[in-house]
Amino acid sequence: MIDFHRHITTPFPYISPDTYWFATTRIEEYKMYQGDTSHMHGYGYLFEQESDEIESAIEKYLQNDPFGYIGEVGIDTRLTHLISLEKQLEVVKKLTQLALEYSRPIVFHVNASFTLMEKIFTLGKGHIIMIVHNFTGSVETAHELYKKGVYVSIGPRVWQQGMKIGKRIKEVNVPLLLETDYTDGSQDQSESLLKQHYAWYAREKEIEYKTVVEQMNELSSVFQNHPINR
Repeated sequence: MIDFHRHITTPFPYISPDTYWFATTRIEEYKMYQGDTSHMHGYGYLFEQESDEIESAIEKYLQNDPFGYIGEVGIDTRLTHLISLEKQLEVVKKLTQLALEYSRPIVFHVNASFTLMEKIFTLGKGHIIMIVHNFTGSVETAHELYKKGVYVSIGPRVWQQGMKIGKRIKEVNVPLLLETDYTDGSQDQSESLLKQHYAWYAREKEIEYKTVVEQMNELSSVFQNHPINR
């Protein structure tokens, strides 16, 4: 199975039947991917530490990592005490340009109005894979983002917390990605949560579990090999 967003917490090897799109938010986490050839390696940054060299730091890893992508990066109104939204957007734009340069996917963390990301979405549309992870917005917003070339990934919290998007998931008629957004170090708990998430999605969509597995595998394969141009 595919987990489209899981945070790396300990160095490899990870022995698992699943494939993870690992994510990071700090430069010092990047080195934990060393030696792995089974998973996707996200190089991210969420302004939790100062770095004027984040672009060059990520580029160095992308140059040598065929499994590398950019993520998670984005904007967050809760972090404006560290850095203004304007500066956050400036950094995200530069990293989107870097994703374009290397033809790699980019995963966004957006805890603010999606309208602030309009220019960035336009920049990447039709050229690179763009994903908004941990999406909790409306069905209508999911559809609008897809038109802008952006996929949305949903985590277990949509059903754990009874969110509207979880209750209306059957109405979503664009491809959805499934993630755990797992941050703990327990491999058993991570695998169990992913299975529960797949089972919930299959039940709500009224499709077979194996069909969900096939859908996620296909999307992951496409994302890893070439952009989808629409």
